[in-house]
Amino acid sequence: MSLRERMSSWTRRVRATGPPDDRYWFSRYSKSLVFLILVLAGAGAYLAFTIPISVFPQTNFPRVVIGVDNGVMPIDQMMVTITRPIENSVNSVIGLQQVRSITSRGSAEIDLFFDWHVDMVTTLQLVDAALSHVRAQLPPTANIETHRLSFASFPIIGYSITSDTVPQTQLWTLATYELAPRLNRLDGVATVVVQGGQEPEFTITPDPARLLVANVTVNDILDAVRRTNLIDSPGLLPENRAAKPTGRNVLALFQGLGLTYTRTGIQLDRLTHTQRRVLELLQITPEIKRLIVGWATQEELGRLAHKQGMRTLREEAINLVAEGTTTVSEVIRSIYAL
Repeated sequence: MSLRERMSSWTRRVRATGPPDDRYWFSRYSKSLVFLILVLAGAGAYLAFTIPISVFPQTNFPRVVIGVDNGVMPIDQMMVTITRPIENSVNSVIGLQQVRSITSRGSAEIDLFFDWHVDMVTTLQLVDAALSHVRAQLPPTANIETHRLSFASFPIIGYSITSDTVPQTQLWTLATYELAPRLNRLDGVATVVVQGGQEPEFTITPDPARLLVANVTVNDILDAVRRTNLIDSPGLLPENRAAKPTGRNVLALFQGLGLTYTRTGIQLDRLTHTQRRVLELLQITPEIKRLIVGWATQEELGRLAHKQGMRTLREEAINLVAEGTTTVSEVIRSIYAL
């Protein structure tokens, strides 16, 4: 056998056998590899059930939106009295890079763009502080809202409520007081906004002749409406010595007739109604007499008196409100002030 044949045979043997680490590395480290695979699989299964899941990632956009609503004020007045003062006041906020504003009739939107490295929670507080300084210079009817732009600011689902028979005012009431609170209580819902519709309104048409006779001005009427424009429930109506609500768990309230507002308060129109007295009468029965002689407490006397049918001043006044004889504001002024 020649030298070339010997070298070729030796090379083939070396290639056939090879180093032990190259041929059996998986078998030598099989336990470590299986352990690593099991650890990764367990970690993946744990994270699959515990990692937070969101439709959008958590991103703090460096943008704050200021919305202003001021009825139907013209655009020129909105620009001079509201938009420009707000822009000048927020220019001192740290990290502000750009200010953009859109002004329309009765509304304005001011967009504030900041640097990406600022803390937007703290920046929103600084913007609110700057607006508080300029708030006294703005019209008192202006309603200002500030929001930090995030993925929660964009609407996800929208519902449209339409009807050919129900008025727009009732649809707005249904959406505001029935649907919006229920949707807002659902898990994961951040904000529910009701747009459109017509808010219920009441129109007051003063009679100049009667105003002159009663010596009442329009400002007096506005003050009276402002004092009585509230939602309040005096309580439940007693029926058969038990407090039961009227109707569908709603206390029916009526506006009393014959009441006119003057500068000195509420006066009764004697041409239409007479004054009603509200009494709290305790009938001295033998049972009441025994409690009085026995030095009973006031609570014991009150329980026995209510059991026998006595009504307090407030309960009697509530009955007059339910009958439509007087108003809630008059009861609060004369009875609940005691």
